[in-house]
Amino acid sequence: MEDSVLNPGRRRLMAAAVVPELERMLRPLRPKTSSYDDWFSAIRLDDARRIESLLARGFDPNSIEPELFDSGLILAIRHRSAKVIGVLLALDRLDIERLSRNGDTALMIAAWMSDTDTALALIDKGAQINRPGWTALHYAAASGNLPIIRRLLEESAFIDAESPNGTTPLMMAARGGQRSAVLLLIDEGADVMQKNERGLGAADFARAQGHEELARLIDERVAALGKAASPAPSPVPADDMVVPVENSEHPSQPAPAPAAPSPASDPHPAD
Repeated sequence: MEDSVLNPGRRRLMAAAVVPELERMLRPLRPKTSSYDDWFSAIRLDDARRIESLLARGFDPNSIEPELFDSGLILAIRHRSAKVIGVLLALDRLDIERLSRNGDTALMIAAWMSDTDTALALIDKGAQINRPGWTALHYAAASGNLPIIRRLLEESAFIDAESPNGTTPLMMAARGGQRSAVLLLIDEGADVMQKNERGLGAADFARAQGHEELARLIDERVAALGKAASPAPSPVPADDMVVPVENSEHPSQPAPAPAAPSPASDPHPAD
């Protein structure tokens, strides 16, 4: 028996007989990958072929991801999975108004991510432009995305839409130092004199973030309208600058340039 065990040929034969039986016995103990897991994994990997295969088997494209409670479309936008987004937007049964956990829509997140192609495609598909509180225009202004801003305005977006604390898209553009977005919004009729509930205007938002030149530009626009510019305000505590932030588990702040946030990051009011 000892000679048989030591013989390489014998060992190979024994392994060939034993290993398949062990695999059969252990198979029930292995974690099973469900279609649900496959769906969200394929979205993160931008695997459009896998998504199409699951859809052909009847998978619900409006299923909710369990960690952030996002729809597949919102998750794809966060991960910039362009091929999957294309597949999803071609579906008639896709719910493009499904909300994220913090109440944002797919269009709002696309605007926040400065994803022009997706935002415009969602608008073409009939996405809601105006809604109570934070809007896609707030987020497009924060990211400084001019094509999205222009298209939203063409679709009758409320240019002075107010967040729950009265912050407007112009204030968000000013806070982010988005000079071109500020000028576009002003030229399109944004109210440069409007203030939020804390008495802060667009120039105040710009100054609080160190965008002094932009703040002066806003004051000059006010003066050009024949209105007295407000005196330079005293420093504003950071806590008073209420802007969109993600829920406490996933904080995010608007950046001066539309750099891509992490996939789990999108704004949310902290009112």
